[in-house]
Amino acid sequence: MKNCIIQALNWLLNKLQHQNKVECKDNDESTSNVQKQFDLAATIIQQEDENGEPNKSYQTVWDLAAKLPDPNVSNIALTGPFGSGKSSILKTLKHDFSEYNYLDISLATLEAYKEIPEIEDEEIVGSEKDAEKQLDAQNNQPKGSQPTKTTLDKKKKSEKSIQLDNEASLNRLIEYSILQQLIYKERIQDIPESRFKRIKHIDKCKSFVYSILSIIFIAALCIVLEPKLLYNQFLYNLLAVGTTAKTIWDILALIYIVICGFCIIRWLITNLYNSRLNKINLKDGEIDLAENTSIFNKHLDEIIYFFEVTNYNVVIIEDLDRFATHHIFLKLRELNQLLNRSKAINPDRTRKITFIYAVKDDIFNDSSRTKFFDYIVTVIPIINPSNSCEKLRDSLHKIIPETDSDISDQVCKELGFYIDDMRLLLNIVNEYKQYRYRLADQLEQKKLLAMIIYKNYYPKGFASLHNQKGIVYDAISNKEKYIKSSIASKEKQRDALKAELVKIQTQYQAFSQEELRKYYIFHYSIHHPSIFAFSESYDSSKKHLLAEVAKDPSLFNKLMNNDFQYYWRSNRDFVSLETKFQTIEKEVDPNYTYQQRVSLIPKRVDEINTDIKKLDLSIIEIKSQSLGQILQQYSAEAFFHEVEDSHLISFLLRNGYIDEDYYDYISYFYPGTMTISDKAFVLGANCGRKKEYHYHIHKPEAVIEQLLDASFSTGSMLNIDLVHFLVNTKDQYVQQSSNIVEYVKKGKSFDFIKAYYEQGLDATPFFNELLNSWNKFFMVAIKKQQDQELANLNFEILLKFFPQSKIESYKTEEFKTYISTRFDFISQQPSENSLNNFKFITKELNIKYQNLVLSERLVVECLQYVVDGYFYQLTNDNILAILKAFNPSYEALYSKASYTAIMDSDNVKLWEYVDANITDCLENVFPSTSIHESSTINAEIINNPDIQEETKLYYLSKQENKIDDINDIDEEYWDLALRSNIISPTWNNIALYTFPEDGEIKISVDLIHFIELNNEILALHSIRDYISEKHGKLLFALLINTNQLSLQVYKNIRKAFDQTFNDTDFTQLEEVRVQYLIETKGIEFNLHNYQLIEDHFKNQTIDFILENKSSYFFLIKELDLKPNIALKLLQNDRLTQNERLTIIYTLSIEIVDKQPQLATTVCKILSTQQEIKLSKELVIELLKNSTNQEYKLTLFTQKCITSTYDEEFVVEGLTQLGGDYAKIALQKGKRPKFENNKHNLLLSQFLWKYNFTYEPKIEDDMIRIVSKNIR
Repeated sequence: MKNCIIQALNWLLNKLQHQNKVECKDNDESTSNVQKQFDLAATIIQQEDENGEPNKSYQTVWDLAAKLPDPNVSNIALTGPFGSGKSSILKTLKHDFSEYNYLDISLATLEAYKEIPEIEDEEIVGSEKDAEKQLDAQNNQPKGSQPTKTTLDKKKKSEKSIQLDNEASLNRLIEYSILQQLIYKERIQDIPESRFKRIKHIDKCKSFVYSILSIIFIAALCIVLEPKLLYNQFLYNLLAVGTTAKTIWDILALIYIVICGFCIIRWLITNLYNSRLNKINLKDGEIDLAENTSIFNKHLDEIIYFFEVTNYNVVIIEDLDRFATHHIFLKLRELNQLLNRSKAINPDRTRKITFIYAVKDDIFNDSSRTKFFDYIVTVIPIINPSNSCEKLRDSLHKIIPETDSDISDQVCKELGFYIDDMRLLLNIVNEYKQYRYRLADQLEQKKLLAMIIYKNYYPKGFASLHNQKGIVYDAISNKEKYIKSSIASKEKQRDALKAELVKIQTQYQAFSQEELRKYYIFHYSIHHPSIFAFSESYDSSKKHLLAEVAKDPSLFNKLMNNDFQYYWRSNRDFVSLETKFQTIEKEVDPNYTYQQRVSLIPKRVDEINTDIKKLDLSIIEIKSQSLGQILQQYSAEAFFHEVEDSHLISFLLRNGYIDEDYYDYISYFYPGTMTISDKAFVLGANCGRKKEYHYHIHKPEAVIEQLLDASFSTGSMLNIDLVHFLVNTKDQYVQQSSNIVEYVKKGKSFDFIKAYYEQGLDATPFFNELLNSWNKFFMVAIKKQQDQELANLNFEILLKFFPQSKIESYKTEEFKTYISTRFDFISQQPSENSLNNFKFITKELNIKYQNLVLSERLVVECLQYVVDGYFYQLTNDNILAILKAFNPSYEALYSKASYTAIMDSDNVKLWEYVDANITDCLENVFPSTSIHESSTINAEIINNPDIQEETKLYYLSKQENKIDDINDIDEEYWDLALRSNIISPTWNNIALYTFPEDGEIKISVDLIHFIELNNEILALHSIRDYISEKHGKLLFALLINTNQLSLQVYKNIRKAFDQTFNDTDFTQLEEVRVQYLIETKGIEFNLHNYQLIEDHFKNQTIDFILENKSSYFFLIKELDLKPNIALKLLQNDRLTQNERLTIIYTLSIEIVDKQPQLATTVCKILSTQQEIKLSKELVIELLKNSTNQEYKLTLFTQKCITSTYDEEFVVEGLTQLGGDYAKIALQKGKRPKFENNKHNLLLSQFLWKYNFTYEPKIEDDMIRIVSKNIR
C-alpha cells in the first residue's frame, strides 16, 4: 500500500514537471518574437566592425580620451545633431577608459519646465500692458492712442528687461538641477557636512538598535543620577545589590553616558557647523537674508565641498542644449576654472576636473562657440536621409527577416527618407514588429510600417484616429469633397472649352472647307442679291454656279484672285462683278483671312474636341481614384495647415500609405452587426428616402436582412455597394436583384448607371443582366440621348458588355451607320471585353469604318483588326492613319508619294486592299500632293492594264520622278508615257522612240510635245554622248531642219547638237531659225551655203559673214562681192580696221562706180591711213563718187605724198576735188585761197615741191596758192 502511494505521487510529480516544461516552452516561443527587439538605450561602440575593420565611429572616443589628461583642456564639447549617437560615444568612453571617475549630469528631467516660458510670456504680456498703462498715464495719453517715441523706448526697455529676467530664471533652474544631481547623487555619509538636508531612511533593524540604545542611555542616567522623581520602593528592593556591584554598574553607566554624549556632540558639530541664517520670521512678516543671485554662486562652497570629498574628475553634462541659452556655458566654464584652481580640491595640482558637454552643433549661431570650450569633438551621424533606407532595411531584417519579401527596397527608400534619428528608427522597428504579430496577417505591410512611422512622429494624431478625429481623419473623411472639388475644376475647364467651341461654331459657321467657302459666297449674295453664277467672260457657256464654285477649290481660287469679271442674274443677264474678294474677306472676319481660317480653325476645333475628351476621361478617372491620387491634386496647405510640419503626413496620404482602411492598421477587427451608417441607410430606404449613390455600406448582408421587400423596387435601393453585392450574390438574392435591374430599366436611371460604372468595380454581372433584358438600350440610351457625354458613356458600356446573343436585334442600318462613325471612340476602349465585342460586331455586321482616327489612347489591336479585315473605307485620311500607326517611317512619304509609301511598307493587307481598288485610289483617294511616286511605281501604274488611260494620264502627268528607261514601259504605252511626261527626258529615250528596231522612223505630235516640255533638260546634254553618230545626224535633220518646234525650244534643243549644215538644203526654215543657226555656227561657211543665204535669206548675209569672218576673208576673192554687201560690212563695227582694208583692197572700179555712199565710206576709212595702196584709177573713182570733201582731200593728199609724182594724176585729182582746187589745175595764174589746215598745207607744199605752183603764202588764217602753167 505504501509503495503504491509512493509510485502515484512520483507519477503525479513527473506529470506536473512535464506540463511545466511545455508551458515554459510555449511561453518562450510566444515571447521570442517580442524579446528579439532593439534596446533604445545608448550602446557601447566596438573598436572593430563586423568585418574586422577599424570602426570609424570609435575614432570620436579616441579623440575624447586623448584630451582628458591634457592639463590645458578642461572644457570639451561633444557636438552632433540630435540622434547622432553622442550618448553611445560617452557610454563607450566610460566603459573603455574606466580609470577616470565619471559624474553624469542629465538635464532631460527639465523637460517639464518647457511650459514655464508660456507662463512667462503671459507675465510678459501682463507686464507690457501694465507698463503701457503707466506710460499712458504719465504722458496723459488715452488708451489705444498712438504712443510717443519716449513711450516706445521705455516699452522696449521694459520688454528687454523682462526677457533678461526670464533668461536668468531659466539659468537658475538649470543651475539648480545640476546642483541637485551633484548633491543627491552621493550618500549622506559620503558628504556628511553638506547643508542640503535629505530624508534619512532607517531600516527596522537600525531603528530597533537605536531604540534599545536610547533606553539604555536613559537607564544609565537613572543609575548614575538616581533621581527621586523616579524612585520606587518595589524596584529598589528588587534591584538591590551590593556596594561593589553598584559601583561597577555606576562606572559602566557613566562610561556609556560619556560615549553617547561624545557621539551626540560630534553629530551636532557636524550638522550645525556649516549652518547659515537665511531668513528671520517676525510676527507680521519675514526678512530674507539670502542674496538673489546665481545658484552656483550661492552654493559654490557646497560644490567645492562635493568635489573635495569625492574623486570625480570627469563631469559629463547632457541635454544642456535643449534650452537654447548661452550664458549657462559661461557659468559652467567659470565653475570649472574655480574647481581646478581650488586648493581645497587640488592642493598638489595633480587632479584635473574635466567637463564634457554633449550638445547639438547649432546651439551657437556663429563662431562664438570656440570661446566657451577648450576642445570640440564632432560626432558624425550614422543615419541621414541618404542612408536611412539601408538602416531601416537592415534593422527590419535583423528582427523580422520575412520583411525582405513583404516590404520592398523602394518602400524603405521612400519611408526611410523621413527618419533622421537612429533611436527613433529602432523604436519604429520595435513597434512595427509588435503590431505585425498582433494584427491580421493579410494586412499590407508597407501600410502598417507607414502607420507606425506616423505614430512615432505624431502620437497625438495617431491617438485621435481611434476617436475618428484629427487632421488625417479629416483628410480621409473629406475624400468625397475633394473628388467633387477636383471634378468641378475639370468641369469648369470643359465648360470653357465647350463655350469656345460654340463660339467658333456660331462665329465661323463652318468646319469643312466647302462649308467655309459657301459662307464666303453667301456674303456675295448680300452685295448682289440676284447672283446665281460667276464667269470670267460674257460667254454663258463658261459660267459657274455658286454651288460649283463652293465645291471646286480651283474655281474658288479664281474667285479669290478676282478672275471672275461678271456675275449672272439669269441665263442671259450678266453684270460686271465689282465687289472684290478682299472686301468680302474683311466683312466675314476682320482678324483672319480665308487661308488662315482654312488652316487654323479646323485645327483648333480638333484640339478643343481632343481636350474635351481628355477632360471627360479624367473626370471618370477621378471618381475611381484612391485618396492618395485625389490628394495629389492639392497642395499640402489645403488640409494640413494646422500641422507645423506636414511633409510626412502629406507624403503618406498622397502615396496611399494611409487611406480609408486605416482602422485595420490601428486596432483589432471584430466581426459584428451593422454600423451606425448602415443603420441610417436602412431607416431611410424603408421610408423611401434616397441617399447618394456612393453612400458606403459596410455590411451589405446585414442591411439586406433589415430592408423591406417592397423597398427593392424603389429608387432608394440605387446604391452602388448594395447593387454590387446583390448582383454578385444573385443566387442568394434572385428576386431582389431582378427588382433593382427592372427599376433601372423602367426609370431609365442613367445617372445611376453612370455612377455604378465609373466606380471602378467589376460591373460585368450587373450590365450583363441589364443589357440582355433591355433590347432597346441603343436607341434609348445612345441614339436618342440628348446629353452627348452620357451617350458616350452608355455606348462605352454597351461595347464593353455587348450581349452577343442579341446580335440579330442590332442588325439595323442605324446601328451599323453609328458604329462606322465611332471608330475614334471605340478604339480608345482598353478592356478585353470591349475589344472582343468590337471584333464580334465588326465582323458580324461587316462594318466599314469611315474615319480611322488615331488618339493617344488608341488600342492598336482594334486598328490591326480593321486593317486585316478590310473593315474600313479607302480614304486618304484612313490610309494615312494606318501608315502612321504601323509604319510611321512612311507617314511623311505618303503625302508626297502615296502609292510608293503603301507598296514599300510591310503592311501587306493595306497594299492588297489598295491594289484591289487602285483606280479609285488614283482618282479620288491619294492626295494632290502625291507627286513623288518612285519610278518603279510609275512604271507599274502605266503598265497596269486594269487602269484606264485617262486615270493614268491624270495621275502620272503630275509625277516628278520619271521612268529612266523607256524600255521599262510596254511599247503600246510609249505614246501615253510621252503625253504624261513620265519618262526621263534623255536623248537615248527619244532615239529609242524615234528609231524603233522593228518600225519606221517617226516624229509624232506626242514626241514634239514631250521635247517642248523638257527642252531645257535635253539642252544640257550633248546628243553624241547618248546615241550613235548616224542617229544623231538623223535627229538633227528631223528636229533642227524643221519648224515644228517653238522657237525657244528650237534654240534650246540646238545646244545639244554639234552637227552643222554643210551641203544640206535649209531653205525651208524660217528666217529667225536661220538667224539662230548663223549665230550658233550651225551653218558651215562655204560657197554653197553663202549662195543659199544670199539668195534666200538676204537679211542674214551680213550676219553670216560676220559670224564666219575668218572663213569669209579666206574665200573673199572667190566670192562675188556686191556693193551693198561691201557697204554694210565696211560700216559694221564688228570688223577691224585691217578687215575693212582687206575688203577695200578687193574692191573694183565697177563696184565703186555710182556708189557715192560706198565711196564716201571707203574715203573715210582710208583717211586715217598713212599709206594708200589703192590704184590711182580706183582713187580717182573714189574721188569722183565720194560726197565728203574732207575725206576726198585727205585721201588725195595722202596718195600724192605716199606715191611717186604723177602730174596727170595730180591734175585729175585736183579736178575731181572741184572748186578752187580745180582752178589750180586748169587756170593759169589764178591765186585761190584755202583754209589753213593740215591737209591744205601738205597739199600746197606738195604742189610747190614739184613746181606745180609757187610757194604758198600764209595770209591770216588762209593759204594762198598761185598756180603755174600746166605742163
